[in-house]
Amino acid sequence: METFLSLGHRQLFFSANNGSEALGKLGLFHTALIFKQGNQTWTLEFDNAATSTGPPGAGYYPEISHLVGGKAKLEWKYNAARWCLTNGLMWGRDHWKKTFDEIATITPKIFEGIFTDVIAPINSSVPSDGPFYNIWHVRNETVREVDVVQDITCGNGAIWVRDYLLSKGVVVKPGQKVTRVHVTVQDATRVGPLDDEWDSVVKFYSDLSQVFAGTGNMIDKMLHMFSALPLKFAFNGNNITHPYLKLHGLDLVLPEKIRFEEAPTPWGPIPGPDGPIPAPPVPTPPVPPGPYYGKPTKFNGCQPGEEVFQLPISDLRGDGAIAKVCAPQCVGGPPDGICPDAPANATGFWSKPNCNNPNSILPGSDCVLRCMTNVGCNTEFGAECFIGPKQIGKLGICMYRIKDQATNSSDLIARGLPVVSPWNAIV
Repeated sequence: METFLSLGHRQLFFSANNGSEALGKLGLFHTALIFKQGNQTWTLEFDNAATSTGPPGAGYYPEISHLVGGKAKLEWKYNAARWCLTNGLMWGRDHWKKTFDEIATITPKIFEGIFTDVIAPINSSVPSDGPFYNIWHVRNETVREVDVVQDITCGNGAIWVRDYLLSKGVVVKPGQKVTRVHVTVQDATRVGPLDDEWDSVVKFYSDLSQVFAGTGNMIDKMLHMFSALPLKFAFNGNNITHPYLKLHGLDLVLPEKIRFEEAPTPWGPIPGPDGPIPAPPVPTPPVPPGPYYGKPTKFNGCQPGEEVFQLPISDLRGDGAIAKVCAPQCVGGPPDGICPDAPANATGFWSKPNCNNPNSILPGSDCVLRCMTNVGCNTEFGAECFIGPKQIGKLGICMYRIKDQATNSSDLIARGLPVVSPWNAIV
């Protein structure tokens, strides 16, 4: 290894493949990093360590022990996510059909840092040590997007290395895409062995394990798994005391929820030796003062005194957009606080917004423009009247349709803005 590290500059490739035509059509791609020095290559992967050694479907369901006179016990023995470095270009160049892009040139010192700072802290040989492989990205898009359970797959490993390179000032080609499986929920509640619903948790994972039992190849079983869901419960291995969640108001996990998409910058938190290391924050340009109730910037930014309010969109377009608006915060708080006046061109149902929104998903301090039609919304700048879900009441809200939810790393670089702060810096 010392000889390898003493070599000169290395080229770094970002590669994705589908492994089969069927999985590729669903957007399921494996991602790895390729290091090249002259005629030598090495493949770095981050994946479920039990993929080859565990039972079929290892990492997607636990082992179930039915205890006499007590509750069933669930044990996750095959979901440890680990790094693996292989000599050569694994499976050959023809295997990486989706993308094979050169993204950076790095020095020996940077290469050594990848191993000491990113790989070594989490590459434990103990299966019960985190991080844990999890294909499901459970999120709540309502109001303000929240990660309920973070996905950890092969894509995370490659993107963590990318973020590390950016933090060291390495010029990285933007636009890396990875596969993500999104499950959108309205709420999630913790459930454990002492709860009445524990038997339902056990049955769910028992049924899921049967997807991988019996005859048929692994690809057939994976396809059957996606058709056999929705995901009723989720497991968060990083929560030691309360890892199971019951999901409420969720979308079906269908192929359109599997997306090969640009990874956020940065993508964290990054697992570390003493727990998760928060991803370095992305600096965003300040928003100058202007009219209230406007459209958030591409960095999800609003002017001081406003917060982003958002709702998922379900319409015939099917373009993955989300409705957002910059909501001023009422002075004095709900229910009698004062909101800024509506813009002069707003003639909607509530031309004078308030922050009295009982029995609503609207945060109590948010001021919004209510509407019944697009009339009254700032249609000149693209606002629309979005009606629903039911929790916002019979009236709609003047909001803006925004498709790109992720921070655009290429735009940050083009503007000369730093993408991330120094690695593991205390900020």
